[in-house]
Amino acid sequence: MSGTLSDLNAKQADALKAIRTNLDEVLQEKHDDHCLLRFLRACRFNVKKAEEKFRRDLDWRIKNNIDSIHDWYEIPEPCLKYWPGGATGLDKDGHVVWIAPLGNVDPKGMLYSVKAGDIVKTNISILERLVNEQKIISKKLGRHIEGITFIVDLEHLGAGHIWKPGMKVMTEIASLFEEHYPEIIHRMYIVRPTKIFPAVYFLLKPFLDEGTRSKMHALGGNWRDVLLKHIDAEVLPVHWGGTMTDTDGNPNMCPSKINLGGKVPSFYYKKGSDLTHADMTSQQLPGKRSIEIKYKVKTLGSIFRYEFKTESHDIAFGIYRFLPSGEKTFILEEKRYNSHIVPEDGEILFEEPGLYVVKFDNHGSTFQKTRKLSYWMEVIEPRLEVTDHMLGESLDEITRDSGYLDDRGPTSRNRSNSLERSSTLPRPQSQIQGPMKGLSRNMSFT
Repeated sequence: MSGTLSDLNAKQADALKAIRTNLDEVLQEKHDDHCLLRFLRACRFNVKKAEEKFRRDLDWRIKNNIDSIHDWYEIPEPCLKYWPGGATGLDKDGHVVWIAPLGNVDPKGMLYSVKAGDIVKTNISILERLVNEQKIISKKLGRHIEGITFIVDLEHLGAGHIWKPGMKVMTEIASLFEEHYPEIIHRMYIVRPTKIFPAVYFLLKPFLDEGTRSKMHALGGNWRDVLLKHIDAEVLPVHWGGTMTDTDGNPNMCPSKINLGGKVPSFYYKKGSDLTHADMTSQQLPGKRSIEIKYKVKTLGSIFRYEFKTESHDIAFGIYRFLPSGEKTFILEEKRYNSHIVPEDGEILFEEPGLYVVKFDNHGSTFQKTRKLSYWMEVIEPRLEVTDHMLGESLDEITRDSGYLDDRGPTSRNRSNSLERSSTLPRPQSQIQGPMKGLSRNMSFT
């Protein structure tokens, strides 16, 4: 049995009755059977766990005024303009279709411009709108509609998206989905995954419930055909396999409905932004000396992340790989960085296995003085390649026998291309703009 109200077995029905009795003193009118069943399904109909989860959610909502977030929280302009996503209509079963081109997120630009908490609150605002819209649609259609159909486009996903502070925010958002919006996902289709996708999924997977992962599907080359089986062409922009267009900016991507994200302009950056790691390794590097750190990488498509800073004066930094012939080939050309002014960080894709060397060099500077060097490095080696055989399979089915090796090590700068979009249009009162495009205050797709 699916565990929805119209499809309960005797044990599930008893669990629903039990949790309603246990929560009687805190339940409100909005906490109907559909609401309680979402928590029960998320906890495999374990009444005790579902009750605890419900009480935590209720406490969170009261303490943070979540139910009135649209009255007191104003989304910051960088999030309003550059956090990607938008609703385009309903799928064939009546679920809201939300398209999120997350490959266009600029993690560093966002976190240099707003607080991590603002990105989280922006996503809470989006989720609250979506939940409210589900209720409106259910009334219009005369039947209960639950869950959103998400299309996550990972085109342009690159090594820069593995940046640790950015991934920390994404894991917090994933945890938010699980803890406070159980069963919010009807289906999630992942399209155009890049070589970086396995590493991203590896980092997010511990924060995703098994039930959530079973609803996530990484699609292969004929992903447009799969989407059209579940979503009418007029609901999908041309860029995502449908027929919808508009006259704003890129007509095939419908930017009047979908925020396309893009690089955040530097004029939004806050002064004194410091996102350095607290667990850096520190050592003294005398003048005319260098240090080399070697990494033997066994898996193609590995990700190398790094961050370093010096206490005074600049330092040279570079990465190279030894070829089978014994020759060196630079992955990141060695050059001097003013890391005493601004910490340096980056991510690079190691496309081939081999011996990689990270080098810090204190030769050749004007001031041949000892540098206090602090650095953090990490290597992530995926064992999963995204191919067309994934079409239609859940991510758990794809990755059941896959894993990653996670070692301490460095990374380098290899930023992915991203779409740049800088809208200066005023915010109309009749339509929610930015990351909630397609969701008006009184809108309904029906």
